[in-house]
Amino acid sequence: MSADWTRRDLLWMSGAASLTAALPGCGLFAPKKQPAQRGDTPLAHLYGQDWVRGVYRLYAGGYADLESKSKASSKEAYGIVKKKGIGSLEALQSREVPFLYRAADDGDSYNIVRDVPERLTLTADMSEKERAQAQEAWQKAREHLHTDYAEIRKLNRATSRLFTEHQRLRHSIDAGVQEQFKITRQLGMMRDNARDLPFELPYQVSRDDYGGVLLLLMERLESDKKRIAAVESAITSVGLQVRATDAGSGSLSRNVSPVLLAVAKDAEAAVTPPVDYPVGEDLRRGLARKGKALRALVEETDEYRQWLRVQEQAEEVVVGGLIAVLERVTGLPISAAYREAQAIWRGEGDYLEHLRRLVQLVPGGSKLASAIETGVELTERLRGAYREVREAVAHSDETIKTVRARGTSFLVNAGSRYARDRVGKQLAFLESPSDLRRITSELDSVPWLGGA
Repeated sequence: MSADWTRRDLLWMSGAASLTAALPGCGLFAPKKQPAQRGDTPLAHLYGQDWVRGVYRLYAGGYADLESKSKASSKEAYGIVKKKGIGSLEALQSREVPFLYRAADDGDSYNIVRDVPERLTLTADMSEKERAQAQEAWQKAREHLHTDYAEIRKLNRATSRLFTEHQRLRHSIDAGVQEQFKITRQLGMMRDNARDLPFELPYQVSRDDYGGVLLLLMERLESDKKRIAAVESAITSVGLQVRATDAGSGSLSRNVSPVLLAVAKDAEAAVTPPVDYPVGEDLRRGLARKGKALRALVEETDEYRQWLRVQEQAEEVVVGGLIAVLERVTGLPISAAYREAQAIWRGEGDYLEHLRRLVQLVPGGSKLASAIETGVELTERLRGAYREVREAVAHSDETIKTVRARGTSFLVNAGSRYARDRVGKQLAFLESPSDLRRITSELDSVPWLGGA
């Protein structure tokens, strides 16, 4: 059992002294009804400040381990997208066979779906030009069928990895909120002296020592959530750019490059704090003050009060890490960030609207935030210019000249008829070939993305 879940032994909920934790995806355990009683003391072989430091490390190490594993896994998927995915998407877009990304029936993977007909079908109402175009498109799709199959497998593996990591991170973030609720309740019970502690404190460990650890962990959970949310938003952003290449938008596959570069720069600048007990009395006091302030904020939220009512009224304690279970047990709604990210992965609606909402999810001041904001600005300009051009064609030459004089340029996908038909739905992240060359060069210099 990982430290991510054994740390739950520190908390007490609904009169249960020792909580049975569930590993993600491994089901739930519901303890039998029983009167309140003390559970086993975690790290009982330690005492005094050694126990305080050990318990903090045990608890804090859980999210740090999750964060490091998710970073490693997502980096591997980014590398596949960069080395193989962009070129593969570009090739697929040129085949004149629209493709879609779809979640698998089991919900654990994301796959490219397209239909390459076995036979060429021509209809009586087709013109000679349309017949020639249909035959050319069919021959091209059949010619590359086997090589495309291999490329699709690579793309499916990379996007499914990102999809799985996103789900795992979001579940963990929402589970972290529940952890904060449990800490808040435990601190409230200690403050009111309503009940004993959930376990017997070791030798030379006071109630204040234990309360101090909980306050430090309250603050640690908050900072952990923010860092994990940054990793999650990076995965969602890359996923959106990959998704936007399909028939729902037909956006340029090279749009992935500036987003990947921003993600890489943010990843290199990110620092995960050590899980050791904070060194220095002044530092600990500062973190404890933040933890105390956070606890006070949590106590005032409707979500916490609703959760507390459910826990106090429950006859049995059900412990779980999956958000579907949390929603059923506590009545808490799925977070807006999770719903938005799921909509992005499903490809519902206009991709520009997803891009606008993504700005609210990405940490401010990051390279990724800047890249997404640029994408929103360029796409809005592209849509505006596209509407003007369409109207200009139906009006006068003077209007066309006015549109051209604006000097607005974008790199868009025009490599196939189906892509050109979707210019009004595409996203724009690049203004010129020189921008693309610069970004590609910088991206090739990132070692963990596999180089050029």
